[in-house]
Amino acid sequence: MEKFKEKGLVKFENLLAIPAKDRLPGLIEAYGKETIHGIIIVLLTAFANSFNLIRPMTPDQIVMCAFDLIDTSYEDYPSIEDFVLFFQGAKSAKYGKILDRMDQQTIFELFENYRQQRHQTYLRLKEEKESNYKSIGGGIRSSDEKGMKELLHEAQLEHFKNKAE
Repeated sequence: MEKFKEKGLVKFENLLAIPAKDRLPGLIEAYGKETIHGIIIVLLTAFANSFNLIRPMTPDQIVMCAFDLIDTSYEDYPSIEDFVLFFQGAKSAKYGKILDRMDQQTIFELFENYRQQRHQTYLRLKEEKESNYKSIGGGIRSSDEKGMKELLHEAQLEHFKNKAE
């Protein structure tokens, strides 16, 4: 996880370079939904149990929340590393405050804040890439009509190209 954090901050650039096959939808295809669901339950349980709350999540709520987190993973292709870093940051209130209760709504509100930070980094990287391409005489390489999966794939290719140089 060290390559995904620097000075306590998430390095979204590195997270976005994780190949699609290593993100939740790809992992579900490779290992099955039950296996990935079990991993998310473990992460979510550890997170929920790290707080001393008046109204904590019940085991049933944790199971249902994990299913819903997996269902929403097809929107923006988070990785297991995204969840680990999200839960670490949420413990220290980086994505919002947790007051006296923990439930699915709280988790999703915090995770949406994490996703927004991740998306802002993605947009910045995309803009930088397009700007660099324009500066060498090319036009805009990507279209707003491309899906998240295609754009993540392009970011991964660029990352590996830069690594090889």
